[in-house]
Amino acid sequence: MPTGYYVSYGGQFKNLEAAQKRLSIAVPVALLLIFVLLYFAFNSAKQSLLIFTAVPMSAIGGVLALWIRGMNFSISAGVGFIALFGVAVLNGIVLIAEFNRLEKKGSQI
Repeated sequence: MPTGYYVSYGGQFKNLEAAQKRLSIAVPVALLLIFVLLYFAFNSAKQSLLIFTAVPMSAIGGVLALWIRGMNFSISAGVGFIALFGVAVLNGIVLIAEFNRLEKKGSQI
């Protein structure tokens, strides 16, 4: 390359880099907020952690699905993972809430 010239990336690549930086902040914040909301909903760290264990399992399944389809992790996939975490947590909430209701009622589980 001649003297005085340099390579500069821009356009879509630059936007992708900026979005990945935002996503690297948004995902941990979203996960922390999910845990805090679970704690306030159940007033129990044990039950909140039990529900929260669904998040890593769903992440494993999501990464496996991306790998099977031969897709790269993208911004769209990152947003999809946040939604996936929400669905996984919601399933856990329904399950634990029903267990708590049955326990309060005195039924055998």
